[in-house]
Amino acid sequence: MQLDLPLASRTDPVTSHAAADKAASFKARQISLIFCCLQDYGPATYRELAARLQMEPVAIARRGAEMRRNGLISMGPDMRDGCQIWRAV
Repeated sequence: MQLDLPLASRTDPVTSHAAADKAASFKARQISLIFCCLQDYGPATYRELAARLQMEPVAIARRGAEMRRNGLISMGPDMRDGCQIWRAV
């Protein structure tokens, strides 16, 4: 899967590029975990996913829009506890 935006610019120092490379793989791993969890356990809110994966809810929420743009999940229109329900596509 290709991520949308570069995490370091051409003029950034080498250390920034190394951190960006690490962040990209970290992001891809989070996306994979979320997608597999939705496939294995079915639809869930980002809060339910966070509890199941033992991750911070904000970390899950950050991946949602990107995953939807890439066609991995659909969100809503139904909600549970004030949160949209995510489904693997």
